[in-house]
Amino acid sequence: MSAGFQPAGRAPAPPPLDLVQDFVNTEIPEWARDDIATPALLAEWLRERRLLEEGESVFAADFVAAREL
Repeated sequence: MSAGFQPAGRAPAPPPLDLVQDFVNTEIPEWARDDIATPALLAEWLRERRLLEEGESVFAADFVAAREL
């Protein structure tokens, strides 16, 4: 698992909770940060974590569902 961005210098959570922490930290409105603002960016984020195979896509419904989390 890659070390994701942690605001305020917090330590990463232990696996597998680090994946959840990393996902939550993809959007920080106060800092105008949104690492998964599009389906393509979400797909890239998922691929980097081996959660989506090369060539697979994130569909609109999947993107909306992820954003609602």
